[in-house]
Amino acid sequence: MKKLLSTFMFCILCVVCAVAQEKSDSQTSAKKLNFSGTWIPQVEKESKPLAGSKDWTNVIISQSEQEIKFTLVYPPASNTPTREFKYFIDERGETNEGLVYYYLIANAKESEKQIKSKTKFDGQTLVTTHKIIFLQNLLTMNMDLTMRWELSADGKTLSRTTKMSNHTALYNGKTLPVSGPVDSGSKDTYMLLEEKQ
Repeated sequence: MKKLLSTFMFCILCVVCAVAQEKSDSQTSAKKLNFSGTWIPQVEKESKPLAGSKDWTNVIISQSEQEIKFTLVYPPASNTPTREFKYFIDERGETNEGLVYYYLIANAKESEKQIKSKTKFDGQTLVTTHKIIFLQNLLTMNMDLTMRWELSADGKTLSRTTKMSNHTALYNGKTLPVSGPVDSGSKDTYMLLEEKQ
């Protein structure tokens, strides 16, 4: 009986230790994951290698326990105002004007629309799903735009994959079939800013 009790207690102790270790690993992993910093689009850095930080678009990310804020500071020559986007990583949802670096930013009317989204971490990946609505006369089109942000192991490269899905269309209240090529997504890369020597 004592042997059985000892074995039972040992099993309970093993389970408790395993749960504690799993929780500790999870917390350690979460602490390591931080996108804070000033990032430069790789395409700009490669096309203008001798430019200083002011002549590249600066993507400034600040991260707290529940919020990530993107501040886009454009080169002075572009005459583009600074933009700010806030995302809550607990999936409570957020509303921003326009989209971070989405191509609709080129269309002034579309870029000023209020866009609702939800944000969470999927493992080590920051995922934001935007609900996009286009209205034109009697036509309404809906789609999801998902952005996935991933940090390299050395913390010096940030990649963003963008993909559209769940297209629907209504014309005068009637559902229309939506066809066309499947969106394979697009990817862009950002480099951690290093000041020139």
